[in-house]
Amino acid sequence: MKTKVLILVLLSTLLSSCVQATPTQEDEVVKIATEKIITEEPVSQLITTEESVATEESTKVPTPTLDLLSFEGSWERFSDHIYGISIEYPSIYDEELYKDVCAPFETRDGIHFGENGQIFIRQKMGKSLDDHILSFLANLRLDGYFRLEAQDSLQINGQPARSIKYRLDDFGEIREFIFFAAAEHDVIYTFSFEGGTMCDVPEIGISEQTVFEHSLESFYLEK
Repeated sequence: MKTKVLILVLLSTLLSSCVQATPTQEDEVVKIATEKIITEEPVSQLITTEESVATEESTKVPTPTLDLLSFEGSWERFSDHIYGISIEYPSIYDEELYKDVCAPFETRDGIHFGENGQIFIRQKMGKSLDDHILSFLANLRLDGYFRLEAQDSLQINGQPARSIKYRLDDFGEIREFIFFAAAEHDVIYTFSFEGGTMCDVPEIGISEQTVFEHSLESFYLEK
């Protein structure tokens, strides 16, 4: 009798555990939904990553390259519409790589070109060109001691001109002013050069100095 009772207890316990382990219909639905999410999520991430890479590649802008030799000896003319003056400058300065710093532009005083080249116009001070130069230098405001290096006479557009080369302090690079007056205008045209290298293109023989010298040779004043 005791043996039968023990068997019945064991069978009851076994059946009870089997009932608890059997999943309900709701459990099956949750299980299927969870498996679906786990399976599909990496695929979604993969698609998003591929779309991101494709977008990045489509927005890349190719780096422009210049055939420098094609610009050798090529000059353009720039005209100032306020004072009626114009100069030539290297055509390569119109390219994206150079134009923000090197291309010429109008100022309220004249023209700026290259890194530090300028042409500006001033009312004549004194009766002669020499009087004007003396007054100009006396009123010049500089960031160092003015040291005269050389002065010379030349002609621009058939008109007499003066060149003044100087340094700031003892070891600065040589700078230059060139002054000239046109007979039909009661103003003084002044070329100013302060050096620099940002607009040099040595591959085609262009330097700030050569551009400045060419501006003197190509300077034109409308009548």
